[in-house]
Amino acid sequence: MDKLPLEILFHIFEYLPLSTYKVLYTLLPQATLDASLIQRLRHDPEAILYLVSTNLHELSSTQRYQNESHLPLYFASFDSVQRRIWTWPHFLDTDYYFRVKDAYVSHGKLILKRTTTSYPLISLWDIRKRFQTRKEEDELVTIERQGCVLDGCLLKKTSSNMTTTTTLRRSHDESNEDDARPSLPLHYVRKVVKTPSNKKSAITIPVYPDPTCGFLLVERVAIDLTTFLDLY
Repeated sequence: MDKLPLEILFHIFEYLPLSTYKVLYTLLPQATLDASLIQRLRHDPEAILYLVSTNLHELSSTQRYQNESHLPLYFASFDSVQRRIWTWPHFLDTDYYFRVKDAYVSHGKLILKRTTTSYPLISLWDIRKRFQTRKEEDELVTIERQGCVLDGCLLKKTSSNMTTTTTLRRSHDESNEDDARPSLPLHYVRKVVKTPSNKKSAITIPVYPDPTCGFLLVERVAIDLTTFLDLY
């Protein structure tokens, strides 16, 4: 098989489930399989990972299932030196942030998930407690755990960061030339974009006060290749 042209090998590998790649890495050259896998992920229109809050009463997004809430993550780039896959959410939609609710403390976690296997990043309480003492309106955060990195922005709930447009450029970009992180899209702005509603309803009286204290804007999530394959 090592004598076949790469184009033919890549075409064959497209029909194999990703769960077989761990075995293939023991049989074939690493560089060949890295190139095959990255080409496959780069052309995948679907999310390759999901960032999941295990308790939507603490951190919630627009996509929910039972007691969980999640953000789909798509392939952004590959760091061949660190052998790390960088992903990011869909910035043109509303699926790039979690609403942080200061309601009660639970044992919820923020995890990376693909199928039934998951990888824990941080407890939801560790995110929520940052809002209790902060005076700044926003704060760039990087959450690192062995095999994973999450870049984001904590945004306090104020009237100034709630908008229905995305015409403003972000104020700064913390990446540099030596950083393997993918540059954020030019249209991205660190604001919460409300979902437009076409429904005209009567006056709504909330039963409970809104417990939202801020937002976690997810900008980039990295996962090393070994950890990524462990999720399949």
